[in-house]
Amino acid sequence: LFSNRAMCHLKIAETKGSSTNNSNDVQQSLKDCIEDCNSALDRLDLVGSDSSSSNNNNLRGKVLYRRAKALVTTSQTNVHSTDDDKEANLNAAAKDLLQLLSF
Repeated sequence: LFSNRAMCHLKIAETKGSSTNNSNDVQQSLKDCIEDCNSALDRLDLVGSDSSSSNNNNLRGKVLYRRAKALVTTSQTNVHSTDDDKEANLNAAAKDLLQLLSF
């Protein structure tokens, strides 16, 4: 559920991103996407070995990719963030992508 909702928030951000009037809406959608990804990953950690390892890894990969994409987009679109904030978002996205590559 959280994974699907995160994808919806990401799509909303991409759609609204083409209009410059919706900057706050885009940032809120990206923030919601990141929060839903975090919740999905927390739930996947709780499930652990209770479910199929392959299905769990597939879903984890999708969620990590969505969170990384939202973090990178946040760094690119948030004009009010400092360079340190942008660097932190990019570093977090890089960690997600490295974890994804380790599957």
